[in-house]
This record gives sequence, C-alpha cells and structure tokens, in this order.
Amino acid sequence: MYNSPGSDSAANESTSASVIEPPVAPKIADKNKPSFAISFDPNEFPELTAYKGVRFEVDENQTPYNKEDKKVAWEDVVIKRMKNKDNFKVTFTAGSREAIYITQPAVDEKDFAAAKKSWETRYAEYEAGVKAREEMDKKRAAAMQTAMEEADRHRIWVNDTLAERARQMRAAANLQGNTETMIMREFIISDFGMWNSDCPMSLPQGMEIFAKTDRGDGKPLDAAKVFLVQKNINALYQYYNLNAFRFDTLADNMLWAVTKDGRLATCSTDDFNAAIEKMKKDKAKEVIFKFEVSSTAIKNGFEARNMLGIADLTGTLKEKS
Repeated sequence: MYNSPGSDSAANESTSASVIEPPVAPKIADKNKPSFAISFDPNEFPELTAYKGVRFEVDENQTPYNKEDKKVAWEDVVIKRMKNKDNFKVTFTAGSREAIYITQPAVDEKDFAAAKKSWETRYAEYEAGVKAREEMDKKRAAAMQTAMEEADRHRIWVNDTLAERARQMRAAANLQGNTETMIMREFIISDFGMWNSDCPMSLPQGMEIFAKTDRGDGKPLDAAKVFLVQKNINALYQYYNLNAFRFDTLADNMLWAVTKDGRLATCSTDDFNAAIEKMKKDKAKEVIFKFEVSSTAIKNGFEARNMLGIADLTGTLKEKS
C-alpha cells in the first residue's frame, strides 16, 4: 500500500472544465491484483471521494507492478484521469526515481453497492448535463444561422443599393440636360461620399436647427432639395427639407442647390458661418441661409466645378473668390 504525504498533488488530464465527461464507474477490487490507496484532493476528484475506501488497482497489462516500489518512501504523487477512459495514470516520484502505473478505481465488495448507487445518480446527472449542453448548442447554432441569414440579407441589400447607384450614375451620364445630375456627377468623380436626409443615422453629428433658404431677395429657393458639403472630409449630404437640419460645427460647411430652371445656387462657407453666428446673436429659433444664384442655367460640368470650387479630381475644394 502506498500512502502519500498530505502535500501530494493531483491533476486531471481528461479535458478542459467546459467539456463534460461521464463519471468513472466503480468496480469490485480483485484481491489477486496489486492496488494502493492514495490521499487526493477531493475538489479535483469528487467522484472518487463518493466511493468509500476507493483504491487504485494496477492494470498490469499496461504497467507491470514492481513489488520493490512498495518499499520506497515516495515524496510526491500525481493522479491524472486518462482522456475518454475510466483509467487513471498515477505517477510516484522520489528524487530522480519515478514509477508510473495505469490504474482503475476499485472498492471492496462490501462497499460496491453504495458505490454503484452513487455512480448511477451521478451518471443520470451527467446525461442530463449532456442533453442540456446539446440543447444549448442547438440554440446557439440556430442563433448563428439566423445571424448569418440576416447578414446575407444585408449584403444583398447593400449589393442592390450599390447596383442601383451604379445604374443611376450610368443614367446620369446620358442626361446632359439635367443640371443636378451633372453637378452630382462632378462630386462623384471627385470621390465624395453621399448620404440622404431620409436616413438620419447617416447625417452629420452635431447641431440640429430649423433652417430656411433665401435666394437673395428675401424669397426662398425654388429647389426640391439642398445639398450640404463638408469640404474637409469630402462628404455630401442631401436634404429634402430643412426642418431638422443637422451639421458638424467643426467642419468646413457649404450649401448648394439647383433651382427648377436649372440655375446653381450656392451658400459659401463664409456665408454659412455668418448665418449661424447671426442666429446665435439674435437668439433666433431658425437660421436663414442666403444663397447666390447663377444668372443663367449651368451648361456643363466644368462650369459647375468652377462655381462650386471643385478644383481637381482629388475632391479638394477651393472656395470660389
């Protein structure tokens, strides 16, 4: 019999704690086979603690028993359950000497009935745990499938949106007389990103105000929409109404629009900032942006670029003088 000192160490080799293993089934000790009792940490092997008088019976088919080992005062012992098996590898050490045995837990015949009952209870708990884990895995798989399907729907929406935008760009190339399309093409060529006011999450983050337009004679612009340009980040935002106009106070902002008769109206960065300052000074509830309107309809993209100050194909804007 090997009685290890109180400082004996024990470790479980089976798997990580997240993997469920069935409890070790007890067997009746064979009096004709060598076995030994070992003190072990019950927190690491609670299933063995449940067996009264448990011993470790040597499997001599794998590790022949050396009777001389019984005479050694072993300094340490390590117990490891073998993966996917009911066997335990027991390693004794004393200085440089080492003895390794493959064993199986066994109990005396008088204790077997109680040990078997304990094992049946824990095996039922194990099966319940396996079933619960399988159900959890199914739910996770279903959730992942749902997420993947949603991602696919989103990708399809994005692809359709990009395809539609490409279609619109191709159509715009054929609509030479459409001033707004012509100007939009100049921004697209200059690598400006574009967002619509009907998607508020995409609008600039910052101040939100009630805004109006002035074409220079106190009357509002006869334009269906107004475009906000953030020159420092090459961003273009489209507003169908200015009742909830939002803009970044730290950006270089300017506005433009196309009147119904094809003329280009612009509100420069200086005029934009002046309108905001006036609103603050007057403590007004709305801001009025004053636009400069071209005397005639814009005829081509070059003319629009000059008036808007789109200097080159990099998207860099220069305020017109």
